[in-house]
Amino acid sequence: MPLFPLLHSYDQAPSGVRPGLFPILDGKTIPAAWQPTPAEYDPVAFPTPFARAEATRLVLTQVEDAGPHPLWQQFRVMLLGVASGALELALSDLATPAYDNFGSALLRVDAEARYFCRVLSSDGSTTFGATYRTCLFWGHARRQSQEWDQIHHAILPREKEALQVLADWRQALRDVGRWDGRVCGWQRGVDAVVGETPASEGLRTLHEDTRFVGPVLLELPSGDPTEPTSLELVHLPRHAPGFARAFQALCRLEPKLGAEGIELRAPSGAVVGAIALPPVGADTDALAVGLGGLKLPSVPAALAAAPEGGRRWVDGPGGLLELLEPVRVALSKRGHMSSPDAHVVKHLPFYPDAIRLLAKTRARVAGGETYSARADSLLLARGVGLPDAAAAEAAGGVTALVEAGGRTARIVLLDSLDGVEILDLRALGAVLWAVYDGDARASDNGANVLTVESGRPMMTQGPGPTLDPQPWVYDAVSQAPGGSSRRLATLQRFVASYSIEAGRAGPLDGILDRAARSFARWAAGVAEVTPMGRQGVAAGKYSLPIGVEARLVRDALTSV
Repeated sequence: MPLFPLLHSYDQAPSGVRPGLFPILDGKTIPAAWQPTPAEYDPVAFPTPFARAEATRLVLTQVEDAGPHPLWQQFRVMLLGVASGALELALSDLATPAYDNFGSALLRVDAEARYFCRVLSSDGSTTFGATYRTCLFWGHARRQSQEWDQIHHAILPREKEALQVLADWRQALRDVGRWDGRVCGWQRGVDAVVGETPASEGLRTLHEDTRFVGPVLLELPSGDPTEPTSLELVHLPRHAPGFARAFQALCRLEPKLGAEGIELRAPSGAVVGAIALPPVGADTDALAVGLGGLKLPSVPAALAAAPEGGRRWVDGPGGLLELLEPVRVALSKRGHMSSPDAHVVKHLPFYPDAIRLLAKTRARVAGGETYSARADSLLLARGVGLPDAAAAEAAGGVTALVEAGGRTARIVLLDSLDGVEILDLRALGAVLWAVYDGDARASDNGANVLTVESGRPMMTQGPGPTLDPQPWVYDAVSQAPGGSSRRLATLQRFVASYSIEAGRAGPLDGILDRAARSFARWAAGVAEVTPMGRQGVAAGKYSLPIGVEARLVRDALTSV
């Protein structure tokens, strides 16, 4: 026998067999007699402390007919309030001592309601509602209409941006088959709010100008007809201009473990960013209480605190990836892969900010472009967007499409963009010149280029298709050229040896040609160096980590 929740001020006999409020009539319309305002709502109408959550879910399943229903209006205000920044989310755990016997009682009613977020005013003084897995948001019964109106007016100047981040977020879930308003009523409610707002191209707003809040435990479509939904921790979007750029800037600050988790401190010692590593008990879901969440009080402060250039503390000992290992382990226990980066970028709403922003930087899978770490750092930190291949070439850069191991990527090298000096081509040309002039050689395994005098590596080794010289090489070509580099005849032979007119057709030859020309122009102090003279001789090969080889040559006139 199906169970029917009771209706507020509605006493007709059930006419259907499906459970729920609205199927009691015809399954389509909201009963006209059931339009309770928060002041009139009678909790006895549902024999559960989560009455308003259940009522909100049912309103959302019939949102097309909800009209001015207060539960629908409250849902809309909370959704846009969180997305715009007019409202805050506070992570909560009913099993903590803060909820005492009340929390224990609620858990006996609904154990899956343990983790949720309170929806607060921006100053944290007023509670407007809470999150719940079936309805996303349900509103506080004691908030007055004027209080909801105040939040509504605070949203208005930022409503367009809030709708954009929600449209991108919705599209990200659609792209991985986790969006279906027929299965999840809360998604139907989001669809009603966002409407036909299109996602930005390549989900750019989600990638660059959005921070994540939460996470929230939600029912999502599973694609399995036997169990149509599954519970997932999902991060909600908030519009935050320059958020990804600020995080990239903070990657140049050495991360340290401290009281706030992984702390990123300005040279003054002030904490300008932190990644949460909360202490948790054995029975606590660390991700649900904020593990891996990025605390960034101010985007301008983060940008001002980070030094330009220099090492990015991401890979290697002491880098962010090493310190984030507890987050990656916790994600894997929930069935979420934290590598490869392409997988993370495709499933962004399931990952905290630190993981998803690092993955986006490393993968750049949307357009298949691979940039140098220096380009990533300088352009994002200065607010210049990373260009696609066509824009890079229009700016004087060069691209090459490489394929290996089933992966296709486009390497992009830039010397400058919008007034930002990157010097990728000039630095790579410096490496080629060092080999050509006899000051460097390919390592025995071809994995790097080493200086002859000290064996110092000249190329940065990484996991992908990169052609990144070491930072000290960039520093060298940022200065005025030394006297030995001004031998014009040798530079002419150097350019001729890497000229694509020489008949080679390897995938990297166009890049090597442009790199040699860029270095020669800088070294000679002229607008162009004409390729002329005897071709160089083979001097080994440098192999990218994906197996593609770059041919290195030595000056034929000085070779023994």
